[in-house]
Amino acid sequence: MFVRLTAVGLLAMAGIFGSGESLSAEERPARWESVVVIKSTVEKEGKTSVRSSTGFFVKQGEQVYLATARHSADESNPSSEILFSLGDNSVSLKLEELGQSVENSWLTKPSYDIAILPVSHKLLAKAACLELDDCRRQLPPPKTQLEVVGFPLALGLFGPDLSPVVMEAKLASGEISDPFKSDGQRIAIAIPAIAEGTSGAPVFALEGENDWRVIGVFIGILADSTGGKLSKLAPAHALIDLIEIDAAASK
Repeated sequence: MFVRLTAVGLLAMAGIFGSGESLSAEERPARWESVVVIKSTVEKEGKTSVRSSTGFFVKQGEQVYLATARHSADESNPSSEILFSLGDNSVSLKLEELGQSVENSWLTKPSYDIAILPVSHKLLAKAACLELDDCRRQLPPPKTQLEVVGFPLALGLFGPDLSPVVMEAKLASGEISDPFKSDGQRIAIAIPAIAEGTSGAPVFALEGENDWRVIGVFIGILADSTGGKLSKLAPAHALIDLIEIDAAASK
């Protein structure tokens, strides 16, 4: 089951100001099926908690990569669970089962909150994957219609199958620097703000009448003291660079 939430103006996901409708298997766009859940047990200040974030599979040739936000990858470990759909069923594998090890770890790029992991498992032959050719180096102009597909507030994790939430948004900027990050992090802005748990989700932009391409990875929000909030994403050219560099090194 998939649920589409249509955002109205600047309303946040926490507000129930959208239309929700279930989509049958025949109506599901293949791009939505590539989205996964990353569940990690995190210990901080003597307390243990389970954190969930979003990721997605993307393929270059025969090699499959797991992509997510770098800060989500930093929270993960070999025992982290990766949940993904196989048709009408869902599957759970540990990162170590997908090949994460000391020799095969997350790949990152300075100034971008993006991480990729080369993965392999026999079940991935049946899993939905985006193609690297579905990703765009250039951001479209502001006001372009977007889709962000993920698991905000852990919605869609509980039930007989995974149910990613599809959130409609608008691009609001080109690539800029995040003024709140000291490492010169590069981002683009979108509206409305989207809830926690969506970090690592693919951001699709509409090209033409019904042609969707990945233009970024959702990485969080910006907020000020008045309560104003904006979504931020890492541009997809960083994702493309990481995959192309790894693919070239593997030849």
